[in-house]
Amino acid sequence: MSQIIVDEQLHVQRVLLPIQRWTTAQRITSLRSGTVIKDDVIPNLLAQEKQPTFVTMNIKDFWNPALRDKRYCIVCMDVPDERQSEIPGLLRRLFRLLTFKTKVNRMGKVAKVNNAGVQYYQFGDEELHSLSFLTHSCRRTTQGNNSQVFKTYFGGTMP
Repeated sequence: MSQIIVDEQLHVQRVLLPIQRWTTAQRITSLRSGTVIKDDVIPNLLAQEKQPTFVTMNIKDFWNPALRDKRYCIVCMDVPDERQSEIPGLLRRLFRLLTFKTKVNRMGKVAKVNNAGVQYYQFGDEELHSLSFLTHSCRRTTQGNNSQVFKTYFGGTMP
C-alpha cells in the first residue's frame, strides 16, 4: 500500500502528483472507494494500513495529540489554501529531518509543519517538540533570536 496518504481537500495537480514523482502516494478516498470518508473515521482507516503518513491541511481536526498512534503519522500542513503547491517541498524538507526520515521514525507522531519547521507530539510522551528547518535542531530554549524566530513562524512562546 501507499507510504503517503493525502487528504481529499489537497489538490491533485499541485500536491498529489508532485509527491508521486518521488514516493508512493494516494488520496484518502482510495482507501474506501465510492464512499464519503468523514474526518473522525480517518484514524481508524490509517490504523488498518501499513505505516502510513497522512498529509492534511485540516489543522482544526488533526492537530491533536490525542490522535497519536504508533501505527501511523499525521502531518498537518500549516499553509494557506492558495499555497498548496508548497506542500510537496515542505514534506520533502520534513523527511530530511532525522526524526521524520524513515517510516519507523515517523510512526506515532502528530505534526504541524510550516515554512520554518515542525512542531510535533509523539506517542509515549506529552511534550511538544519543535524542529527548525533553518537549523535542523530542536529548539527548547528561549536564548538569542531563536525565541523571536519561533514566535514569527509558530506564534506564541516557545515550549
